[in-house]
Amino acid sequence: MTVQQTAFLILLLTGTAALAHQGVKNAAVLARMDGMKAMKEHLDVIGETTKGKRPFDQNAISRALKGLDHESHRAIDLFRAPEQDPKSESLPAIWQDYGDFTNRLQKQADLARARPTSPAGLRPLLVDLGTSCKSCHDQYRK
Repeated sequence: MTVQQTAFLILLLTGTAALAHQGVKNAAVLARMDGMKAMKEHLDVIGETTKGKRPFDQNAISRALKGLDHESHRAIDLFRAPEQDPKSESLPAIWQDYGDFTNRLQKQADLARARPTSPAGLRPLLVDLGTSCKSCHDQYRK
């Protein structure tokens, strides 16, 4: 998968977040959605830097990766209870195989612990992060 394809997938998978948040009544579901939106924002920093739309800034990349790590761990707790809302895109499969779901989030957190020191180091990381996001969304999101 190319960097452009990965960036497109990330945008496609997370692009409807603003619309999805409208009308959410369950606070737990809203917190999960906000966490996923934060992950998208962190991935955007990495993707835009990889594509040359942002200058490489080691501090910004480190903050984005730390944010991904944090939100991945936070999601494990936020998804612990099978909260639902008509606006939720979470599938019941999350709670049917919560162990696999949390393993995928842990893998995302592990990937986010990378500390690339150049734009070239971002490319393979973005592909790995995008693949990780897609695999979880394919399995656990409407």
